[in-house]
Amino acid sequence: MKVFLFLQGPHSSFFARLADQLEAMGHRCLRINLRFGDWLFWRRSGAFNYRGSLHQWSEYLSAFFDEQNVTDLVLLGEQREHHKIAVDLANLRGIHVTVTDWGYLRPDWITLERNGMSGNTHFTKDPLEIKRLGAQSPEPDMTVLYPESFPLLTFNNVLGDISSWLFGFLYPGYQSYLPDNPVIGYISTGIRLIRSKRHEKYSQQSIQNWIDLAGETPYFVFPLQMEGDFQVRAYSRYSDLYVAIYEVIDSFARQAPKSNRLIIKLHPWDTGLRPWRRLSLSIARRLGVPHRVEFLDGGSLDELTTHAAGMVTINSTCGVSAIKLGVPVKTLGDCLYEIPGLTHQGKLDDFWNNPSPPDFALRDAFLRAIASCIQIKGGFFSKRGLVAAVEESAHRLANGWINKPILSKMT
Repeated sequence: MKVFLFLQGPHSSFFARLADQLEAMGHRCLRINLRFGDWLFWRRSGAFNYRGSLHQWSEYLSAFFDEQNVTDLVLLGEQREHHKIAVDLANLRGIHVTVTDWGYLRPDWITLERNGMSGNTHFTKDPLEIKRLGAQSPEPDMTVLYPESFPLLTFNNVLGDISSWLFGFLYPGYQSYLPDNPVIGYISTGIRLIRSKRHEKYSQQSIQNWIDLAGETPYFVFPLQMEGDFQVRAYSRYSDLYVAIYEVIDSFARQAPKSNRLIIKLHPWDTGLRPWRRLSLSIARRLGVPHRVEFLDGGSLDELTTHAAGMVTINSTCGVSAIKLGVPVKTLGDCLYEIPGLTHQGKLDDFWNNPSPPDFALRDAFLRAIASCIQIKGGFFSKRGLVAAVEESAHRLANGWINKPILSKMT
């Protein structure tokens, strides 16, 4: 029998349902609630409420691991302060750590990975090993089977974060991982989304115009990420998204052919607390390329990427989508797919004139390998997607099939 300890998870019933499934298979499942939102999405037996400070967390968790004979730790992302301490303590004790989050193969997938993700991934970056794994892995089904409910995703995230803020007095020692006050952040996001919706037709028409002109006026895409995302905060050298934007526009202005254009696209969930359009276009004017840089808020990124000369990204999962499409990608941070043969390995200055496209054989092997080893078909915010994700996750966790090809279940 394994003893699973769950820490913070997605704002959905995924962890609670996963615990139900694991206990039905004969295992024991526990949960430590660090804030009110954790309790809200667990609502089952096996929960403990930690109300102490981050400073006391290590001592508390060490005793908990030993007293409860924990064998497995499961959490959403490994970069939250409580999670980083938990992962380190678990590794010292030989406790298996499994990290989950949104999938690299979005939509319709979630991630289940050993010890860490992105810059902390344990998935191989050796092209030969990737091809070996790909050769023994089945072709992934990229059909969207479990479309997630946008209203449910929005409601659950707002409910989890706002309730934790409102009832913070119940967990007085908790330090939030959110960079902004959730009330201010969600109100600002809502206002920005309303404004973006009004300009959606313009954004989509702009994308179509760039696609039509791509033969004469090649363009590069730079999709922005959330400044507060751990992808930026933990897996890149950028303490501020402004620095990354300046670096990309500066390199483009100095090195890209005059006929090229740079299209910066706002993240769909950006809070709107910083005026990225104004800041980006101000940089472009200062560097002498005001007519060669466009900023978009809305429209289809996939359509825009399909016809692009290349994509620059810090480390967004959009990079995986671009690789799938055969589009050259230059990363500026640590990520799963920063692999020779998949991404441009030269400097950013060289990318504009000679972008290296992905090797198609390696790309196909990579997609098969990650789908088989660290991705699960399903989702956090759809009924059918939850059922599929819980069933497969429970079998992988119970049998230790983490970071291993799915076909190993047959052996």
